[in-house]
Amino acid sequence: MDKYKFLKDTISDSVLEEVIIRTIADILLLQPYRFDNMQQLAYKIQRQWNYKFEFKYENFKKKDVVEKYNLSPDTDVYVKVNDDKNFTFIFDKRVNKNLQRYLFLKAWAFDIFDEIQPGDELRLSVMKCNSSFERNWAERLAIELTMSNDNYYQMNEGCKGGHIIANQRIMEPELYNIRKHEYYEEGVLERKWMIPERKIMRKED
Repeated sequence: MDKYKFLKDTISDSVLEEVIIRTIADILLLQPYRFDNMQQLAYKIQRQWNYKFEFKYENFKKKDVVEKYNLSPDTDVYVKVNDDKNFTFIFDKRVNKNLQRYLFLKAWAFDIFDEIQPGDELRLSVMKCNSSFERNWAERLAIELTMSNDNYYQMNEGCKGGHIIANQRIMEPELYNIRKHEYYEEGVLERKWMIPERKIMRKED
């Protein structure tokens, strides 16, 4: 996350993540009552930041597919980083569109935070994380852009409204369980704004 080091030195991880999520949502015009499917979201990202995404679908139960991509039993998407901002996504055919959107965002988070290089491969699962980065950053960003914490609480409180109903359409049981996770910063309990105290100069009478 070197590109955000100047921010990490002054604000907490949770605030840093909130800034990034809000920036992405504002730039891509993501509204709480209108959810783009994965292809629409990918198209917006491609246009805004010059990415190239290729999507393929395979049966992850087939032996030759498992061997070709070195898949584990819980892999839901295989991602190959072909070059800078150039990715190939190969999804398990059994993964539905709402979960595909979440996995797509989870993989994209690795690039946002400088955690992957050309030639790298990712094997991601909806319900499993393989590293602290994936757990505390990639999963967190993906679920927030799929189902915000505010929307989650509104649904739990039984609120009504068009955007709440829209949220219910994408709230798969797996995403609901992820949304309930609590996150903790590692190594730093809290960072506060490091603004030097300014001395007020008063003119003596």
